[in-house]
Amino acid sequence: MLDSDPPEHTRRRRVFTQAFTPRLTADLAPAITHRVDALLDRVHESGHMDLIEDLATPLPLHVIGQLLGIPPQDRPRLHAGARGYARLWGGDDTDQTTIGQAVTDITRAIDHCRELITQRRNAPRSDLISRLASPAGRAGSLSDGELAANLFMVFTAGHYTTTDFLGNSVLALAHHPHQWQQLCTDPALASSAVTELLRYEAPVQFVIRLAAQDLTLAGQRITAGQLVVLLLAAANRDPRAFPDPDRLDLTRTPNHHLTLGFGIHSCLGTALARLQGEITLSRLAARMPRLRPAGDTIRWKTTTGLRGPLRLSVHWD
Repeated sequence: MLDSDPPEHTRRRRVFTQAFTPRLTADLAPAITHRVDALLDRVHESGHMDLIEDLATPLPLHVIGQLLGIPPQDRPRLHAGARGYARLWGGDDTDQTTIGQAVTDITRAIDHCRELITQRRNAPRSDLISRLASPAGRAGSLSDGELAANLFMVFTAGHYTTTDFLGNSVLALAHHPHQWQQLCTDPALASSAVTELLRYEAPVQFVIRLAAQDLTLAGQRITAGQLVVLLLAAANRDPRAFPDPDRLDLTRTPNHHLTLGFGIHSCLGTALARLQGEITLSRLAARMPRLRPAGDTIRWKTTTGLRGPLRLSVHWD
């Protein structure tokens, strides 16, 4: 659905909207809170953790896996495909061998989604894949190939960018300790904090579009069919839209950033991503108010389109 226009886009997206309604998302809050606390319990007494490995990766991977109905033992295979997709989509500067491996991992992940669809059609369970695999669930509108490809895409988008967002957020708050303390003092600020952190350090830096017609934009001639890269992260720092845009302000309002997309291609899982961010930041503030990076060197992902730390060692002793 990411790479299509209506009516194909409408047909493909409609099938998955049933999983991301505001009510269903809100109902996940207790389970997400429990999962965050369980992950923090594992590391709390040690006084340190790798935020990406110990929290920011396993949390959204678990949440989207549970939501879609992907068994825990199958998630690593799909996660490998998600990494491959991120390398290709995000513009990773890699050699042909790495690109070939990425394509292989993506293919295997989508093939496995096909297998899951077939399994659920033959032996339905009470999960989303079973509903999607049934003729009634997809209303006969998607082929198995479309269903598998979009299931993989939703799985990928449903956890990969959330991992980056959580890493970016903790790092940004560490660089602005007064804002972190404000959140620790007032946990009700979490919703506004998530909005500002999405603007301030966008996990998705750009989107790609094809010009539908000839136009001139800021003196630049763009012809129909030409590929255009739209820098969301730059738009989020536009001083015409955000006063003092390089300042992190958890109480900023209004705050109409573009990180989660716009129009018909706005993020399908916006409510779920925000909920995980709000709960995670609230629990970190409550349980680890002295949280801070354990060093000055941060190793970032090499993708240009997807921004986030590969590792982030933190401590709170």
